[in-house]
Amino acid sequence: MAEGADLRRIREGYVGPEHPVMQRVTAALQAAHRLRPRRPRARGTDGCSIPTYAIPLRHLARAFARVGSGVGLAPGACRRGPAACATAVARHPFMVGGTGRFDTRVMERLGERVFCKVGAEAVFCAAFPERGLGVAIRSTMATTRAA
Repeated sequence: MAEGADLRRIREGYVGPEHPVMQRVTAALQAAHRLRPRRPRARGTDGCSIPTYAIPLRHLARAFARVGSGVGLAPGACRRGPAACATAVARHPFMVGGTGRFDTRVMERLGERVFCKVGAEAVFCAAFPERGLGVAIRSTMATTRAA
């Protein structure tokens, strides 16, 4: 019973920026994009209720390249995560984008050669692990359809 209670306590409020889960996510994000944390960092909430941060596009593209390839991650960053993520996404691209979405269709066709994600506010990011490249684009239309 205690194990179930512990798991519930961990899950409760996990999308809050001060929750230990989001603190680890934020640390991993900072390890990938290498911007120095500033207080207060410009922060919003995405459509999934997860904290999101203002990151310049060039840093976001570099972060996608690092996470996609595993090369250039800051010391202490999880080195096995990128390969595990690439494998999981290649096997289940629907879990990233959903039915009929651009990112789902691209990853279904290209497998582990690309990881891409359309995000909120017309942001589109992609990683090309074999080449060590990352891309981040934002449309001024600020709609998901534009991305």
